[in-house]
Amino acid sequence: MRQLCFRLVRFLVVCLPLPTKLRDILMWPITSRLLGLDYSTIIERPGGYKIKVDLKDQLNRILLFYGRNVKYLWEPQTTKVAQMLIANATHSVVAGSHIGYINLELLSSLAPDARIYTFEPAGYLYERSKENIALNQAGDRIKLFHAALSDRVGETAIYVEDLRTSIVPYSAAHTVNDRVERVPTLTLGTLKSQENIPRLDFLFLDVEGFEYQILTGAKDVLMTDKPTIIFEVSEKILRATKITADMLYTWLRERGYSLFVIDDNYELDNVTDWDDRPVKIAQV
Repeated sequence: MRQLCFRLVRFLVVCLPLPTKLRDILMWPITSRLLGLDYSTIIERPGGYKIKVDLKDQLNRILLFYGRNVKYLWEPQTTKVAQMLIANATHSVVAGSHIGYINLELLSSLAPDARIYTFEPAGYLYERSKENIALNQAGDRIKLFHAALSDRVGETAIYVEDLRTSIVPYSAAHTVNDRVERVPTLTLGTLKSQENIPRLDFLFLDVEGFEYQILTGAKDVLMTDKPTIIFEVSEKILRATKITADMLYTWLRERGYSLFVIDDNYELDNVTDWDDRPVKIAQV
């Protein structure tokens, strides 16, 4: 009976133009009550892969509701750009992997001899990412590390909360209700040496405010390899690091990079409308 009720809820969310507040009520408290917080299931994606999802955070719920039918649903334009760029890359890095979603989205665009090296420091996300990579028999093309990229080799703390994990403690949940895990850290230079990578071609960084540390720790790699980079900038998170977006932009420009912003669906509105939209980028 609860599964039947959930299917009705999913139909309402996916098929009707609901107000955002009503959609969120249906996707969060109503769905949590119907399915239970320990619920998980495997869905098949239009991209031809399978992924196990649960109710832990927003990405999982978006996949649970829309993932069977909508090809581009989470940062759709960024995903399209990443697929175009990785098609010409032999050695790529994705940090962080989360549940493996972006790695699996990129897999179909990967050349036969190409490889992704992906990092996920949070323990429960690492285990789910590992499970999803294995589910698609992609372990020979996607190598997963339970570690964080950084500007030094060693160890760091990662703050784990219900909706988001981060090395940067930028929210009250990180400082009041935090669960801290200790994880090893690597630099991109160490990764290259350890894995005998001749050249890094593409970097995809979704690291919750830790971009500056990763990039400055890889300045030699950036100068020699000139990898194309996609990274996320959150002014809210950066404030906790005492680093501004302008500092990051200036540092990259000084090393010969041109910067562009991707016009994307960061508010997760009208998810079903983004599959066929052309990508828009503008120079910063």
